[in-house]
Amino acid sequence: MINRRQWLHQLGLALSAFAQPKNALAVPSSNEQPKPQANNKKPALALADYEPGSMLHAQETFVERAAFAVVDVHTHITVSAKSQNGVALAAERSYLGKPDELLSVMDRKNIRAMVNLTGGYDDGLVEVITKYDKAFQGVFTASPSLAIRDSWSPIIHAFRRMPLSVHSAREQRA
Repeated sequence: MINRRQWLHQLGLALSAFAQPKNALAVPSSNEQPKPQANNKKPALALADYEPGSMLHAQETFVERAAFAVVDVHTHITVSAKSQNGVALAAERSYLGKPDELLSVMDRKNIRAMVNLTGGYDDGLVEVITKYDKAFQGVFTASPSLAIRDSWSPIIHAFRRMPLSVHSAREQRA
């Protein structure tokens, strides 16, 4: 036995099928070219030409210096000297910033420590640790780890070795 809801559903399907124009359900043959419809005045937009506007309208706020000391846990101070498609091909490292330049910015922005996630491996890692980590203990920490389970290890060590300020790390070096 059919209930009222099922009957109305079937009736709606039947009426909508009859309400369609005759050629709406027709499948064009392979040698027929589809005719452009008169009401479609805009040409198709190529994906390369698509430039959407931002829908986010928020006020920007620039902070010159953090109110509290910050530990930057996602920094890339070094990169592989040789790479292809983002894959490191050599242990040698290229440096994106010198320690003195970085310390200047860290002082201005109130950044207490940085974790370099691209510390490298083999001799490259040894060089990075010598130039940054050992020269400025507690300020720079190189992470050689690519394993997800080990990714928090450098951060924990950075907190344990953290000096009170960047200035005190410089004083330790002298």
